[in-house]
Amino acid sequence: KLLGSAVADAKGEWIYTPSVALAEGEHAFTITATDAAGNKTASAAQYKIYIDFVPPAAPTIDSVHDDVGAVQGELQNGASTDDTQPTFKGKAEANSTVIIRDRGTEIGRAAVDENGDWSFTPASSLNTGVHSSNVVAMDKAGNISAPSNTFDFSLVTTPGMAPSITS
Repeated sequence: KLLGSAVADAKGEWIYTPSVALAEGEHAFTITATDAAGNKTASAAQYKIYIDFVPPAAPTIDSVHDDVGAVQGELQNGASTDDTQPTFKGKAEANSTVIIRDRGTEIGRAAVDENGDWSFTPASSLNTGVHSSNVVAMDKAGNISAPSNTFDFSLVTTPGMAPSITS
């Protein structure tokens, strides 16, 4: 379907803006050129774009896993842990990116696979204290979801051996 036409300048450059907004979804464009004598070129290779106006649904944090110390396993919301780099897992829109935030500050990003699963382990240790984490999903068009529910936990690290006087 012919969308429109544009005139190339002396350098062969052209610009075209559709007169009506394109619908959401995939669009595949091809172009041809016609010279002053009416000779038309073959179509150029398709150029595809995907228009997406709709943000993803809010993602979830399904589990936070402690794999350090004497007590290990899945944390309950509001629990304490000694794992300074717990693993977060959840669900989000397939092939999006989740942005993991702790107390409102981004601590990392994770790719979401084609099944909607994501996993994230902080690259550096989290600080001792209370943590309130949530995630948002960002689709390929840059649309940002509403935040997930918050997952709260306290990071409690045990001190090293107490000092002693030996002489």
